[in-house]
Amino acid sequence: MYRTVFSRIRLRAIAAVFLSIALGLAPDVSDASETRRTVALVAGQMTSNGIDEVFLPGKTDFINAGFVGVALGWEAQLDNPRWRAGIELQLNQHF
Repeated sequence: MYRTVFSRIRLRAIAAVFLSIALGLAPDVSDASETRRTVALVAGQMTSNGIDEVFLPGKTDFINAGFVGVALGWEAQLDNPRWRAGIELQLNQHF
């Protein structure tokens, strides 16, 4: 019981921190030729499967562990307007 309550409080605190970071880094894209910043929040449940087994229906073995994270990205316009180059940094907390 104690662990469940603590986990929920901890998860909410982590989510609040990530949300406040995301709102502070929200991109302001006024021109397509400018460098763009992106922010994404991610969360999920872990499995014990290998990468080749994860997408097989009925064979996914979820475990009692999860993760939350934030991904920060930067994109820049290349010479050809159809293409952009970018990098992404991900920070994840497993629990």
